Amino acid sequence: MIMNKKLDNVYVERYYDTQVANIGGSYTDERWHSSVVKEFEYQQTARAIRSALSGRQYKKVIEIGPGDGVWTSLIKETVSGAIHLVEQSGEMLSRAKERFSSLRNITFEHSDFLTSHPPADNDLIVAIRCFEYFEDKEGALEKMRDLLTRDGRIVIITKNADLVTSSSVQHKTLHSDQVSRRDMQHLAIKAGLVIEKIYPAVIRWKASYTIMRFLFDFLHKMTTWSQGIITIPFLETYATESYVYIFRTQK
Repeated sequence: MIMNKKLDNVYVERYYDTQVANIGGSYTDERWHSSVVKEFEYQQTARAIRSALSGRQYKKVIEIGPGDGVWTSLIKETVSGAIHLVEQSGEMLSRAKERFSSLRNITFEHSDFLTSHPPADNDLIVAIRCFEYFEDKEGALEKMRDLLTRDGRIVIITKNADLVTSSSVQHKTLHSDQVSRRDMQHLAIKAGLVIEKIYPAVIRWKASYTIMRFLFDFLHKMTTWSQGIITIPFLETYATESYVYIFRTQK
């Protein structure tokens, strides 16, 4: 049982440990493939990740909050060297270890990122759908920056605080500290990072309707293909469930 109702590291760790322990089968299947809406969001997120990492091979990578490794499977396609996973949920990490047990280039660390000890001099750090959980978001970005090589890249996908959604979702503890695009840009600049690209990772509204999934998926393909150059500003702001942020260190 999760005792505290404050969104902090303890809450997040207990939440996911409990949730994953109660799933008999695959967490990935339950979270991302058990309904048409979840599958829709999975496909958009996968497309956004591939777009963000395209055109470059990475030698040394940290993935923060990999969960059971659902996105690691995509990230490793662009990595020629080592991947270090930092995950604070023991239940999630054990499933990631099981998934990648045959791969010697992937290492695992059970820790909150801010107190973790990952290797330095990475050319890529990825954090997918976990940044909103950090208690110290500014500190997290500064630590990512310090773990990168010169001109290294950070790719973050995180929920959008400006998404139009129901009050029942907004008031859940787990969703209580999401970041707006404006605030995320401010945090990055304050951390001394260069903003390279920002564009939607998931765009949706009333996604239970087939026609809405078709329309928003078409928009998503256009904005992802152009990496944010092609946009519809109003829809992008209020129908974007999560954004892709690509930052880099100063050259």
